[in-house]
Amino acid sequence: MFKRKSALLLALFICAAAAMSGAACGEEHLLEYIGRKGPTCTEPGNIAYWRCTDCGLCFLDADAVTAAGDTVLPALGHAYAVTGVTATCLADGEEILTCVRCGDEKREHADASGHLFGAFSTTKRATCTSEGEQKRSCVLCGKTETRTLPKTEHLFRDNTCSLCGLTVHGTEGLTYSVVIERGQTVGYRLVSAPAGETDVVIPNSYLGLPVVAIGAGAFAESPAERIAIYADLEEIGENAFSRCRALAEICFPSSLERIGKDAFRDCSSLSELDLPDGVLSVGEGAFYGCSGLKKLSVGAGLSEVGESAFWNCHRLETISVSEKNAFFSGEGNCLTRLPGELLLGCAATVVPGTVTEIGDYAFFGVEGLRSLTLPHGIVRIGAAAFRDCVGLSELIYRGTAAEWALIEKGDEWNFRTNFSEVTFLT
Repeated sequence: MFKRKSALLLALFICAAAAMSGAACGEEHLLEYIGRKGPTCTEPGNIAYWRCTDCGLCFLDADAVTAAGDTVLPALGHAYAVTGVTATCLADGEEILTCVRCGDEKREHADASGHLFGAFSTTKRATCTSEGEQKRSCVLCGKTETRTLPKTEHLFRDNTCSLCGLTVHGTEGLTYSVVIERGQTVGYRLVSAPAGETDVVIPNSYLGLPVVAIGAGAFAESPAERIAIYADLEEIGENAFSRCRALAEICFPSSLERIGKDAFRDCSSLSELDLPDGVLSVGEGAFYGCSGLKKLSVGAGLSEVGESAFWNCHRLETISVSEKNAFFSGEGNCLTRLPGELLLGCAATVVPGTVTEIGDYAFFGVEGLRSLTLPHGIVRIGAAAFRDCVGLSELIYRGTAAEWALIEKGDEWNFRTNFSEVTFLT
């Protein structure tokens, strides 16, 4: 094979060289026909032509009129296509490639692909009495994932749900005042709760009209541990639940829009806080001192957060914000007012590169905070931003010492912390 290939290439070279040199063969060439040979993946071929057996000149016609130039058809090279993969979603393997022309096969390393899930589909609809379920499957390996759909809200009429028949009886001793708008009575505001009640039920309506608000101080210093809200509330007033230190759980209705100043101040037993999409504003100090709070979830509608609304929530572990929220971000496990003011951090915070300001008391007293890296774009660190972070032993700044010196720093920004010097990454 090697000799035949070399002879063909030599003949083609002589043919081309003779044509270029203008070699002549007298009045008539002695021509022989060389048929076309197609190239393969690895070997060249040639076009059809006539070659003089005496002088070696090559022609495109039998009359020796048109000289042939390059008669070689270069090798095609392999055209590989993937014909098999041994890698799986979770394990590395090989990718098998086969030439579509000659069948030559080779193998290359292939990384695990990871699962490729389709869209979730509902397998069980949620109702006002039971949770629903959705599933999705990996199109590669068939693995399934499930997620729970929360219960839907009751549809009340005169305190009876038209969907499931539940009848709600409000806690005895609750008192109400009329809410009047534009000269019309639109509903009732709950203004006080009976002393000593640990389980409180707030009904959907009172005297045939909806309960639309909880008034200022209505439950202040109450021993209530659980508050079941069936009312389509629009507002929770100032100090409504302040210093309810035994209050461990409360679920806000989707109708809620406003949470007033100091509404849940010092509710130290609350561990989770889920603000529905409908909540637009949270007042000053609304959740100040909720020292047992570990999880904060912010919905799509929140646009206003008052000063000190979440200060001294020093056990926070998780902070999340709906991706649909146009005013705040939860990137990096922190609450950031867009475009770049970090209002609230926790022990697991990773400060995003878009942050330019650490707000006043942002990490005040956060337990478990050991190390934190600040981006180069920081221009201000607020008052008491890291005050009482006694476990914070390492503060890293992605810049130079000279740039750090130019950053505005508020009073007691690092009071009672455990790091002596800032580490610079340039």
